[in-house]
Amino acid sequence: MTPDLAIAARYRLDRFLAQPGPRTLEPLVALVVTDGTRTDEGRTARLQLLAGALDIHPRRAELLEQIHAVWTSGSAVQLLAEMGLPLHHTLLKETFERIVDRLVPRRASDTGLYLLLTHLPVDEATAGWVESLPDEALAPWRVRTALIH
Repeated sequence: MTPDLAIAARYRLDRFLAQPGPRTLEPLVALVVTDGTRTDEGRTARLQLLAGALDIHPRRAELLEQIHAVWTSGSAVQLLAEMGLPLHHTLLKETFERIVDRLVPRRASDTGLYLLLTHLPVDEATAGWVESLPDEALAPWRVRTALIH
């Protein structure tokens, strides 16, 4: 763990702990996914670095509880609902619904996983990296998020 990355991880963990939620979890995820490296090896190393920083954090138990709470919140339902599955059974009704969704402004949720995932610049390469993660890289996060099986 390089000193700069360790400091960045600790700062982001502290910031998340000060105000837990998707908005402050976003910089933690970005540290792994989008900050500084685009290689699979680099991302995996940052994921492991973040797990290590979490393990040595003096308020580790509280952080784990808050991370778990965000990842297992009811907003996971909204995330699945917003994945583009059709709401209606006819093409005309579905088309009209999607046009209205585009044209009529709505207040976006600021508490959901949907917010977190839509703000990150994730591409197919990132999705491929997540899918290819080895068990040893995922193991520390299984209990923390309760969404990775």
